[in-house]
Amino acid sequence: MQWLQSVRVLSDATLDGFSETALQHPVQAVVEGSTALLAQLIGLLIVFIGEALTLCIVHDVWPDAQGDILNFSADETRHE
Repeated sequence: MQWLQSVRVLSDATLDGFSETALQHPVQAVVEGSTALLAQLIGLLIVFIGEALTLCIVHDVWPDAQGDILNFSADETRHE
């Protein structure tokens, strides 16, 4: 996801340059990059606050997510 290298996380947690950079790339590349970025951020939440609290937060902002999407442990073992 080389195109994400120019994006910076600001102190208020916004992504500086994301929209501008995304508009310059194909939709599929943006979807893949966004997915990778979200996965990394969720992974960091799990490390810092734990899986249970992360699951609650993700469910609050994404209530329709279900099944394997919210089963972090199963996802990790699938990729080993």
